[in-house]
Amino acid sequence: MWRFNGLVLLTGYLQRFYVHERVRQMLGDGGPETRLKDLAGMIDVVTELVRQTEADRRVPANAAEAVRPIILRLREWVADYQPQPRAEVSTAEMVATVAGVIYAEGHVNRGIIQMGELFDSELADRYRQLAPAHQSNAAAVNTAVAQVARQEPIEESLRLQMETWYEQARASREKVISDIEAVAVMLEGESPAT
Repeated sequence: MWRFNGLVLLTGYLQRFYVHERVRQMLGDGGPETRLKDLAGMIDVVTELVRQTEADRRVPANAAEAVRPIILRLREWVADYQPQPRAEVSTAEMVATVAGVIYAEGHVNRGIIQMGELFDSELADRYRQLAPAHQSNAAAVNTAVAQVARQEPIEESLRLQMETWYEQARASREKVISDIEAVAVMLEGESPAT
């Protein structure tokens, strides 16, 4: 189960960075298109490994090797990933950061449900209960993205929630780094050190 958990976590982080970059571009605050293309290709590789796992009910033997270049690339990006204090970033950057985190959390939750369906039905049931909260958070983020895209101010209570989520993202930088390192260990079938 550790190996599949590694795929779930890796996919979540790829989604986090992809959504972040995509929202930045949607809001006119984006970086180069090449990162989006790179991320999409990486997501395709991991998605195929997940598909194979579902079909065979075991993670492919080559999974660790297949994602090694992806992990190396993510290590480089994560080393540069450091959300700045809220006062120093645009609203578009704040919204993009939060969108990446919220969508990644929902994606990881869906991945854990998937893992539970394959290996542990009680696990799947527990995480299904969290799905409505993740959907609600994603809907809130979508509203904020739409308001910023229309150059409208974000509604006050939503803005406060977005700022809270942004500060949580800032505080989680070290966890992001350790999670990326843990993925490599998990894909070898081992429990990551805590």
